[in-house]
Formats: sequence, structure tokens, C-alpha cells
Amino acid sequence: MVQRVTELKASIDEMHSRVQPDVLRSAVAADRRAVRVNWAVGDYVLMARVSKGATNKLVAKWRGPMRVISTVNPWVFKVKDLITGAEWVVHAERLRYYSDAHLEVSQPLKEIIAHDGSGYLIESIVDHEHRDGEWHVFVNWLGFEELEDSWESLRELYQDDPVSVKKYLKSLKDEDANDMAEMWAIVNGDTA
Repeated sequence: MVQRVTELKASIDEMHSRVQPDVLRSAVAADRRAVRVNWAVGDYVLMARVSKGATNKLVAKWRGPMRVISTVNPWVFKVKDLITGAEWVVHAERLRYYSDAHLEVSQPLKEIIAHDGSGYLIESIVDHEHRDGEWHVFVNWLGFEELEDSWESLRELYQDDPVSVKKYLKSLKDEDANDMAEMWAIVNGDTA
């Protein structure tokens, strides 16, 4: 009888040693998934924008800073782009703290934001064309040779540098009205 009680106790101890790490792993995993919000209305955040990369995989690109303008619920916030004024409703999982509300939004900071902080600046956009069901623009990059100019998606380039794209579209004269309407619709977010 004593041996059976000892075996039973050993069996229970073994079961606890197996279950406890599983429970601990689950708790740690749940903790990792928890969204920690450390900002408030008026603060500045970076926002992840997801798009398809060159290999057709989804890639998140951090943009901003953007100002938090309202709270939808404890995990969803409305943020405003400091350059374009565009507003987005974004889950906290896609936001990262940048600065509190006392950030001085200077002209040099706005210039960095306008060029998405990528280090690649547009010297000029020199042409456009519609191919493969999408509008593209031909970009001359500041500090690079002419042979490094490239065709870029109008939609993606607008996300990276809205100021240069709008300047180019405003400069176009005698263009087909339908083409212009399509390109402006992309810039204004009127298309899917």
C-alpha cells in the first residue's frame, strides 16, 4: 500500500512537472501577444504600413511620426499624417511610441518625414505611363547617375513622398483628362 501511494505521488509529481511548463509557456506567449499602449492623444507614434514587397511578400514599413488625434477604443487609435493631413484608424499593434506631445515639429523634421527618412530623395519625376493595370512614374534620384533612374509605382511612391508626386501631377499640362483623373484618384485615395 505504501509503495502504491509513493508511486501515485511520483506519478502526480511527474504530471505537474509536464503541465507546469506548458501552462508557463502559454502564459508567456499570451503576454507576448498583449499590446502595450504607452501613448495618449497628442503624442506622436510611428505607424506600420503593410504593402507587397518586390518578392510579393507582405512587408511592413514604419512611417511617421504621426500625431495621435483620438482614441476609438483602448486598442484602436486615429492618427494624422503631419505632411498630408491624411488620417487613419489603426490598431495599437501597428503603432510604436515616438515622442510625447511636446515634440517640436520643425521644418527639418517635416522634410525628413516627407521623404520617409529613407535617404533616397527624388530630384525630379520626369515621365509617367500606364502599364500592367497600374500607373508608374519615372524618377530621377538625387545623388545618383541617370542610368540609375527608375520606374516606380505611382501608388507606392506617393506613400513614400507625397509632396514630390503632387508637385509632379500639378506640373502636367495638356494631359488626357481621364489619365489625370485616374492618377489624382490614386493620390487622393479614391481607388482600391
